[in-house]
Amino acid sequence: MKILLLTIIFLVSLSMFSQEDYQLNIDGKTTPIALDTPYQIKVGKKMIDVTLSIRDTLTYIDSFLQFSYPNSYKVSEMELEQGITQKVLMTAEGSGFMVQEYSSLDPSMMQELLLKEVTKESKEYGYTEKREDYERTVRSGQTLKVLRSVLTYKDDIAIYEISSFSKKDEGLLLMTIDMNVSENGPGKRLINMIWDSIEFK
Repeated sequence: MKILLLTIIFLVSLSMFSQEDYQLNIDGKTTPIALDTPYQIKVGKKMIDVTLSIRDTLTYIDSFLQFSYPNSYKVSEMELEQGITQKVLMTAEGSGFMVQEYSSLDPSMMQELLLKEVTKESKEYGYTEKREDYERTVRSGQTLKVLRSVLTYKDDIAIYEISSFSKKDEGLLLMTIDMNVSENGPGKRLINMIWDSIEFK
């Protein structure tokens, strides 16, 4: 029974990285298993009921930071170049949260440059920009300077926020993109959940 419990916990932890079906391995025997589907599995001489499910809220954890996010999203990770890793969570409408981790340099001086780069095309198209920079204290206690650009074109609004967290010769760049489709839409809920839960190490 202990082997079964540990195996299920391990499979649940993998669910944040994969949307595919799973395999449950017990004492060398493999059983295909899908999420939220009841199964009966024989352990020893006893049949037991097994269901694999995911919590509503998942937690991403690495050596730099941790944050919570809804289970309907997946953290996409890629290495941009040696020493720079990017993590992204995005909604279908294009809102979301991005984190770039720098393992060999302090990226804090790149905030203004990144904001100019991501808003450049919209401003050239005709969007007007209003800057609303502010400070934000995160759950782990650090106070961050947040560069905020509100872009408006007719009835369209896009909001970009850039911030950073630095340590000696390493750090994080953080960016939110809010396409402002709805005041209580999935983009705002995703961004707010990450901001409210993020902790730096």
